[in-house]
Amino acid sequence: MTIRDKIRPFTIVDYAEGGTLTLYSVEDYKQEIFDTRKDEGFTGNAYDWIMLAEAFARDNMPDVLEDIAFEPESDILTIYADDVILLESFAMQFKQALDNDDYIYPLFNTLTQTAHEEASAAVEFSIKRAENENDISAAAVLANKMWKDSTAEELKKGFAELTAEENGVVFLLEADGAGAGFAQCQLRYDYVEGTDSSPVGYLEGVYIEPFYRRKGCAAALLEKCQEWAREKGCTEFASDCEADNEMSRLFHLCTGFEEANRIICFKKKL
Repeated sequence: MTIRDKIRPFTIVDYAEGGTLTLYSVEDYKQEIFDTRKDEGFTGNAYDWIMLAEAFARDNMPDVLEDIAFEPESDILTIYADDVILLESFAMQFKQALDNDDYIYPLFNTLTQTAHEEASAAVEFSIKRAENENDISAAAVLANKMWKDSTAEELKKGFAELTAEENGVVFLLEADGAGAGFAQCQLRYDYVEGTDSSPVGYLEGVYIEPFYRRKGCAAALLEKCQEWAREKGCTEFASDCEADNEMSRLFHLCTGFEEANRIICFKKKL
């Protein structure tokens, strides 16, 4: 039996520069631990799991905290690391700790309610269509943090042209008085993998500033895009991500998308 067999229901996915340790449907595993403090608001969601995993790491493997990153999306917990061997070691020791009632329950009881509330606290934000120059500029600056092959000025020009047409839209998410995220979607009339209607609403990109992630902002932007597509008569909505972008893949799965297909692209010089 391999390490990856032993750590189930945790799974490890390898990608180009590291890997992810994932726990799907967090509330289906070890729920009895969190039920001991459900009156205090602990539900066993991804935020609660992060607190428990961090407490375990501080207690047993403090050095790994510099090399791993936690990311909750809906009911999925994901832990990232550039070193897959380190990720396997962490997963194995954390799984053993979870199976040791004499250790894990006292550890869980050390978690503070204040930290729990702060970790899962929502932020106040608003979403509007980027239609004037200031909003389009703010969206372009945010987009440039994701699409680095284009300049902010090029993206601003593209967004301005898009918003002047009927086939696309840009949404700007604002929090604390400033732009904190954006989403772009448009109609696609050519064939979209896995669909059988036309046009199809298509999520071209979504970005949230790091401080505002894991607060429901991306999902709210997505819903705005979907509402716009419905108003345009679409009955299907689609998107895509790079094969090694595990964070994006999990976001799509968490927000109701189903994987339609995978392709391998080839090229050669002539």
